Amino acid sequence: MAKGNRRIIRDILYHFSKWSYPFVSDELFNNALFYYNCKRLGKPFYRQNLRNPKTFNEKISWIKFHQRHPLAPLVADKIRVKEYVAEKIGPEYVIPTLEVFDRPEAIEVSGLPDKFILKLNTGSGQNLICLDKANFDRKKAISFFKKAFRINPFYLSREWHYRFIKPAILVEPLIGENVTEYKVFSIKGDPFVIQVDTDRFYGHKRNFFDT
Repeated sequence: MAKGNRRIIRDILYHFSKWSYPFVSDELFNNALFYYNCKRLGKPFYRQNLRNPKTFNEKISWIKFHQRHPLAPLVADKIRVKEYVAEKIGPEYVIPTLEVFDRPEAIEVSGLPDKFILKLNTGSGQNLICLDKANFDRKKAISFFKKAFRINPFYLSREWHYRFIKPAILVEPLIGENVTEYKVFSIKGDPFVIQVDTDRFYGHKRNFFDT
């Protein structure tokens, strides 16, 4: 599916989800979202039972709707979580922050290196990569993030903590155009699965390894 079509579908889903929030139950919304993602990814659908969760997806969904961990708003914020990680395991594990802009119109790149990336602190995929500062299109960047600021991820997933995160733009040095990404899944502090994503922008591959 073309990138432009995905954005149109995302916008339609967002506005429908926001409109339906007051009168569509969490369980019904969750199953509709799960059905959409199964169809999108070509995976078999099953109705999630959140009253007696057994599968990994059901347990994650149950946590999303019933657990209110005080750290959730912090670790879901790409800006604030950096301080937390630096404090817990050391600043050497944190990508440096070059700049933070609290609104799109504040974007200013004159003091930035030639290569950098701008990220929405609450977003997934709302990034702009700059490979040459001399060719940076500020108007395009402002327009891009204005649209991103208008979307609260809570209504796309009903993950409660996103309602309490103020949107902002994080600027980081570009550490690579196609880096390998690792994600560690843990239960009660013990890792049990490692997710490895490669070629994120050129034939994305995802593998899972048990520990």
